[in-house]
Formats: sequence, C-alpha cells, structure tokens
Amino acid sequence: MHRALPALAVTAACSHWVSTTHELKPGECAAEQAQSGGTCSEGVIETAVVATATAPRDSRLSPGVMIYGRHRLLDFGLDVGSVRRETTPPVSTRYLTVGGDVGIHVPLMAFCAPNLARYIELAPTAGLDLGLINFSGEVRPRGDGWYGAFVELTAPDFGPFKFTEHGVPGLHLGIRRVAYVQEWSSATVLDIGFVWRWGEPIELHTYKYYRMSLD
Repeated sequence: MHRALPALAVTAACSHWVSTTHELKPGECAAEQAQSGGTCSEGVIETAVVATATAPRDSRLSPGVMIYGRHRLLDFGLDVGSVRRETTPPVSTRYLTVGGDVGIHVPLMAFCAPNLARYIELAPTAGLDLGLINFSGEVRPRGDGWYGAFVELTAPDFGPFKFTEHGVPGLHLGIRRVAYVQEWSSATVLDIGFVWRWGEPIELHTYKYYRMSLD
C-alpha cells in the first residue's frame, strides 16, 4: 500500500482537463455532443483567389501583377514584376522577373471578431519566392523573402452569389516589403486588386476530457 502512494501522487500531479475542438461536417455535431458533451458551433473553411496589380514604391521599377490562392493559413501563387541591381551610384535599369510564392497569413478578424470576418479581413503575411530574372538576355535565379499585411472588404450575399456556395467578390489592398538575395535591391510594393472568397460550412465540436499521464 505504501509503495502505491508515490505513483498515485505522480498521476494526480500530471492529470488535468484538456479542451479540444474537432471539425465535423454539417449535421454531425449533435451526435458527438450527445456522446461526449461539450458545445457545438458553426464555422467555415475559407478559400480565396486574389488578383492584384503591384505598384513598387521605387519609381524606377515598373508595375507588375500577382495572382495567388489562399486555403486556411497557406498562400501560394505567381508574380511578375521587375527588379533593380543594388549599385553605387544607383542605376535606373530594371529587369523583368517572374517568381513562384509560398507563404502564410494570420486572419486576425477570424480570431478576434468572427462575426465580421465574413465581410472584412485584416491579416499580417510573410513568405518566400523563388524565380528567374531576365538580366539583359541572360537568365539568372531569384530568391527573396517578404512580409507585410493586407485588408479585404467582401460583398454581402447577392443574387446567385453566396459566400458558402459559389463565393463573393471583394477588394484587396496590401503592402509588402520584399528583400532580395545577392545584388538585387529590396523594394516596398503596394498590392491593389480583387479577391474572390468562399467558405465551406463546418461544425465545431468543443469538449473537455481528463488526461492522465505518468510522465
């Protein structure tokens, strides 16, 4: 009996209530709630497609375009623009570049004000690019990292366009700081364009369970 006490003490010290949330298809949460308790709430898995014109702050660079998609927190896309060499003294020659992007964003409104996130989104974002530069007929590799933020205003449901079915259009405004590797000059870029957002309805089942551990 005395030897069992230390083990019981460890178990009591390492056991605690844990809260977890599962994503379920619409209509499935009621059965899960009846079995394990907890609460049910509605949610969406959001996807978006963004097309923007890119306007560099440096007037020596030419405007470009960017097309990318978002799913959950992941961003992936393609951009076309121009770069300039970092030289002393500076030169105004610009070179065409194309790159593939991958990044993440944090949808602040979805976390802080979910009732408004359907109509307005504000998110910091960051990522990496890999691509090619046309350096006076010579193809050179390109690499860069970027960070920034964007805000989007999305239309309410109208006519056949519904957020949880075919999606709805909106306006996208963003700003990014792009830091290139090697001899290419960093740039601040303004993104102005359109977004198409839609959400897949889900149910969220949140419940608590008692976890026991001897670790």
